[in-house]
Amino acid sequence: MRVDLRVKHGIEARKAAIGLFERGHGYKSAAKALSVPRGTVRQWLCVYRSFGSE
Repeated sequence: MRVDLRVKHGIEARKAAIGLFERGHGYKSAAKALSVPRGTVRQWLCVYRSFGSE
């Protein structure tokens, strides 16, 4: 079985999400603004809270 290793959302979307997080938005409003699934943005928020924007 092959595994798809392509990134589904580019770095631009992740950076835009970080900008929204820094302005006080939660993952639900960020997901709606970026048209990205809530679960994906929630994972990004968890990583952002753990490691910052690095």
